[in-house]
Amino acid sequence: MVESIRRCTSDDKDVIWNIVSYAYSIPETSRETFLERLDLIGNEFFLNEVDGIPVATARVLDFEQNIRGVLKPMGGIGMVASSPEQRRLGYTHELMISIFKSLRTAGFATSTLYPFKDSFYGDIGYAKMPPSRILEFNPNSLSEIQLPDGYVAKREEGEEMLKIRRALHDAMVIRTHGAVKRSDKRWGELTKNFALKAVVARNSSNEPEAIMIYSIKGYGEGHVWAEAGQMNIVEFTWTSLEARDAILNFLYKHADQIMKATAVISTLSDDFYHWLSNIHTPTTKSNIISMARIVDVERSFSELPAIHSGNALIKVTDNHIEENNHLFEIYDEDGKLSVKESKGHAKTTIRIEGLTSIIYGTLNEAQLRRLGWLEGESPRDLFKWFPRATPWLTESF
Repeated sequence: MVESIRRCTSDDKDVIWNIVSYAYSIPETSRETFLERLDLIGNEFFLNEVDGIPVATARVLDFEQNIRGVLKPMGGIGMVASSPEQRRLGYTHELMISIFKSLRTAGFATSTLYPFKDSFYGDIGYAKMPPSRILEFNPNSLSEIQLPDGYVAKREEGEEMLKIRRALHDAMVIRTHGAVKRSDKRWGELTKNFALKAVVARNSSNEPEAIMIYSIKGYGEGHVWAEAGQMNIVEFTWTSLEARDAILNFLYKHADQIMKATAVISTLSDDFYHWLSNIHTPTTKSNIISMARIVDVERSFSELPAIHSGNALIKVTDNHIEENNHLFEIYDEDGKLSVKESKGHAKTTIRIEGLTSIIYGTLNEAQLRRLGWLEGESPRDLFKWFPRATPWLTESF
């Protein structure tokens, strides 16, 4: 039995479709659209074959992620799927290990994904990240939000709108820990055959400061000829609170048309309860969790801001990426962190899941010890450099 893992080519589109469509129950009516999409993204897939038979596939997206204010190369893993006849035989596991090697060779620092089963990815070094939340509300609850002086919110479309969307999205990424900067290819994928709606808020100088991408369906409530009005807010970014409020005021104007709107609550919109009026219990629910993993310890920590002088000598254990399975010295140099392998003696041992949790800011020392991810002396400088924080993985893939 010969197992072979390789990057897909344009000749593999039908193979990818056959595995992915079955695993995710994608209807046959979507086949043509999916194959057309693969013309753009097909070479992002990896394929595991056993004796020439395709058994598992996964997509690797090229992103940059804001980690503590610094953009780091991040590999987003998506569309992981295997043939039902070949499941629970280790083929997807081997595919992921091969992808780790490819990510390191290509210079990636970290990897993130949305798990089909968190225990599977936990076994190969991924750590859970906090889930985002979805807010459900009636636009009528925005009645107290006034249109700021000098601002206007209007629907826009076309190339100019797409440029505005990209510029505001990039600005959001720069100031948001955990946020993801899209590549040119990713933007091309998201904007091809764009069918959503967009509203842009501009200031008195006609400069765009906020944009909301959304879809709507239905009308009002109680009509036999239409389902209840609903709005799904896909993306909402802003550079000023005035522009944000201009769009919230635009939403309020849909109060007779839309009965329920849904929006992701991010680390930038955690004051959402101030938007709403005459409502005692806002309706929120958790989104799917994400998971993250350090792929390259040195690339992950190098150049991150050092808010104080210090030094951490740690032994990292990583059962799946041998290059991380070393003793590392992390130290400050001119206000930034540097990392090097060391031959000294470490009194602190951290599993790769624990180190990932520290750099993203999701767990404290007691929690790491409880999980068995931290042993020995406390790496105090690490916790000073990386206080608790909530990363927001802005991209769905």
